[in-house]
This record gives sequence, C-alpha cells and structure tokens, in this order.
Amino acid sequence: MTGADRDDRRYVELTTRSARLINAMAMVINLMIIASTWGDWQVFAIAAIGHTVVVFVNWYVSVALVPRYGARVDVARAVFNTCVCSALYQLIGWPLPVWFWLPFTALTFQEFGGRSSLVVLAIMCVVQGGAGLACGVAPLVPLAFVGLTVVCHVVARQRTAIIRQMLATSDRQRAELARAELELRQAQKLEAIGRLAAGVAHEINTPMQFIGDSLSFVRDGVGDLLGGPCDPTEVAYLRAQLPAAIARASDGVARVAATVRSLGRFANPGGVAAEVDVNAAIHDALVLATRDYELVADVALDLGTLPLVTCDGAAIRQVLHGLVTNAAQAIADTDARRGTIAVTSRRRRDGVSIAVADTGTGIAEAARAHIFDPFFTTKPVGRGSGQSLAAARAIVERHGGRITFVTEVGKGTTFEVFLPVGAVRAAA
Repeated sequence: MTGADRDDRRYVELTTRSARLINAMAMVINLMIIASTWGDWQVFAIAAIGHTVVVFVNWYVSVALVPRYGARVDVARAVFNTCVCSALYQLIGWPLPVWFWLPFTALTFQEFGGRSSLVVLAIMCVVQGGAGLACGVAPLVPLAFVGLTVVCHVVARQRTAIIRQMLATSDRQRAELARAELELRQAQKLEAIGRLAAGVAHEINTPMQFIGDSLSFVRDGVGDLLGGPCDPTEVAYLRAQLPAAIARASDGVARVAATVRSLGRFANPGGVAAEVDVNAAIHDALVLATRDYELVADVALDLGTLPLVTCDGAAIRQVLHGLVTNAAQAIADTDARRGTIAVTSRRRRDGVSIAVADTGTGIAEAARAHIFDPFFTTKPVGRGSGQSLAAARAIVERHGGRITFVTEVGKGTTFEVFLPVGAVRAAA
C-alpha cells in the first residue's frame, strides 16, 4: 500500500468516525439559516426545501461515496455546496447564519485532497463572498468570515499535522512491537525446544540404560550356559532371571518407541486441522512431561470416551503439555514430599473438556486476574517467561473453545479446557 493510499484510507476512517458529529453540526447551521427566515413564509419554504435537498445530498455522499472514493469526493461536495447554497442564499436574502458555512468547512473538511485543500477553500470564499457582495451584503460581513475561515484553516492544518505525526509514530511503534514479538516467539520456540529435547533425552536415556543392563545380563547368562557345565543353582538362577531381563528390555524398547511416537506427533507442523483423539493427545503430553513431574507427583488418569475433535493437534498437545508442566511446578513449590496431578476428560453436549488438577500451592487472589496476561508470571526469574498460559488461552480461543480455572491457596488449582467438536479450524 502506497503512502497516498494509506492516507486516503485513514481519511475515510476518520471521516466515517466523525460523520455523526459533522452532520449534527451541519444540521444546526441549516436550522439556524431556516429559522432566520421565520415570518416570511415564502422565503421560509424556499429555505426549508432547499436545505432539505442539500442535507440529503450531503448525507448520501457521507454514507455511500466517501467510503468508496475517499477525500476526492469531499472536494466535489464542497464545490457543490458552495455553488448551490450561494444561489439559494440569493433567494432568501443572505441571512447572517449562512456565513458560518465557511469556517465550518475549514474545520471539518480541511484535508480534501491534501494540497488542493487551500485552493478549494479559497474558491469557496471567493464564490460565496463575491456572490454576497454582488447582492448587497455589507462588505464587513464576508471579510470577517473569510478571515475567520483562514484562521480555522490554519488551526485545522496544524491539528492534522499533529495527527499525522502521531500516526507515523504509532506505525513505527507498531512495527517495532511486531519485530519484538516475532523475536520473542522465536526465543520461546528455542526455549521450548530446549526443554523438550532435555525431557526427551532423559526419557530415552533411562529405558536405554536398563535395556543395556538387561541385554548385558542376557549376554553373560547365555554365554555361561553355552560355555560349559554350570552349577545347578546357577542354572536355576539364570532360568528365573533371563526371561525377566528380556521382559525389562522389551519394556524399555516400548517406552522408547512411545516417546518417539509422542515426539513425532508433537513435531507435526501446526496450523493444520484434522480429527484428533484428545485422549491420545493427553498421553503424548504426559509422556513428554514425565521428566517434569516424575520426581514430585503421581499422575491419576480418568479419561472418558470422547469423539474425535477437529483441531490443530500439535497446538492442543502444546496446551496440554504446558498445563501438566505448570501443575508439576506448582507441586514442586509446596512443602509436601509428593503430590498428585489428576487429568480427566469428559464428553460434553457440544464438545469435550479436559481438566488438569494439581495439589500445589494454588494461585494467590491478587494474581488471578492476570494469570492469562502475556509475560505475567509468579515464578522466580529463570523458571518461567509468563507465556505458557497466555499462549494456551490464545490457542484454545482460536479453536472456538475456552480455558478456565478454579483455585484455592494451599490446596491446588484445576484448569479446564473446553473444545467444541465440530466445525473447528486451525489458525492459518
């Protein structure tokens, strides 16, 4: 968009916003002109009918033409008003209120088409002033109002210059804020990737360790059995322990596979709407958050039978992962040795709900109104950026859902996410 197009769009916006006030002021001037002819009923009728037509034309221009064509239409409107009204004023005898139109126009339509504004306003003053003088109006009247019009024009241009400067400053600040927000999002993504990578590394390293230990035991045991005669007691021991070792190794492989599958679903590109099994998404979030809660809390699952939800699966998993992580941190802040994270899912009439409850510290009353505000956090420096819940609410609301919470200091907090089932689309 060019600078001229942007100025024209802003002109339309500002004119549209102030249209009611401008039209009301114009109506007052029209009523003053009509009222000044009271008593001479023929002149009164001409004034009333003529100004009714002018008011209708100006209303139509404001409503139908200015939004489509911008400031150029106001130039034509000003010329039309000046020519038609000057002819009308000759018929009604040039009452004093007719001269208020010039300063009014200078104040309300001073921009017109930018550089042409002063030219158009000068033409209006010459046409109306000359017509008045030709009809015998005292010279002091048009001269005084033309002078007032010039003053109003200067004031209006100064005001417009200040507004333009403010808009330019606002544009720069908006651009800087957009860049800062983009940089912040990139930093948050890197931070989230780092935490996720650490959690996945831990979750894979633990089963890989006992897979390795179990396979080493199996290797040594099989070597002993195949290497020669063994003591009956040793044979009985190996016969009892080898299947258990193989089972432990198989369990470790299954845990690694589950972690990789969960990570793969988290890594799917966002912004794509698909049918998602919400209960499976809960399991994925718990698998990847294991490192956050395994030392401080037990997980209690109570998952209902849910329909598939059309949504951005990666984004919803991000929300659930954040809620579980926050719950674990809330429990870690308590004096209790171990807490509980209860995750439930239920089908509702028009959607599904997922609740994540913890036995943590609860949310202080002063913080509850700000809990979803960006950058607001109650955690110590280095433990949170205040973006998790803000991002969660944005994602949920983007899907047409809602996120709410109930809390009690010293007893814990429950966050509930509601997602509608049908007609949900991921954000582009």
